[in-house]
Amino acid sequence: MRNLCVGALFSFLLSVPTAWSKPRYTDEQIEKAREATVASPQDPAGFVELGKLLLRKYEATENKQFHHQSMVALEKAVSLDSKSAQALVYRGLLDCVRAREDKSKDLAREGLKLMDQARELEPENTGVAYLQGSVCIEVPKGWNRRDEGIQRLEAVAKSLEQDPTKAETYDFDLAEVHYKIAKAYRDRREYDTATVHWQKVIELAPDSDEAERSRRYIDKFSVSQRPGIGWSGPGH
Repeated sequence: MRNLCVGALFSFLLSVPTAWSKPRYTDEQIEKAREATVASPQDPAGFVELGKLLLRKYEATENKQFHHQSMVALEKAVSLDSKSAQALVYRGLLDCVRAREDKSKDLAREGLKLMDQARELEPENTGVAYLQGSVCIEVPKGWNRRDEGIQRLEAVAKSLEQDPTKAETYDFDLAEVHYKIAKAYRDRREYDTATVHWQKVIELAPDSDEAERSRRYIDKFSVSQRPGIGWSGPGH
């Protein structure tokens, strides 16, 4: 997981939704997406897919040419369909990623605004809720969005638990959602609740890097290790 926070203001971008161990793109996928936009130049979905893949490549490589290419594709998608929740949510996410680079509070807010618009257009869209929630849990506390982010992610987890086949539709899985929820509760120092979600990660993806981190977090934040709460240190 990339730790790219720049002070408290930009800590919210240290785990934008690409932070998971499984691959998020291939060059072959990007090339196919490009070909699809040429074949169907009026289809906004094709440009959303291309922009999404290029955003992931930018996150993986930090090569700004892929950021620019992603922006061009997503701007095209929005121009073709200004009511496309998918286009708006990824365009907003792109702004949030760029805000980290530019240390721009205003750009980060603009990105969140676009993600909010996407959520308003499709309030039941699990993918939109996941992306928006993932950003909201990372924003500075003073922005008053963290509780909203937790609610979004918990709703996503419930949706996937009720219908596991939904995970095949999206670029994340239930273990990933629980890992993010655990992180949010850890930040609130609600360690018992965080532990419930870390345990879910271990149960769902026992061999993942995130499961290994979850085990370490459970050890670190276990009740017996917290002073004043079952503390068993020297003299007790």
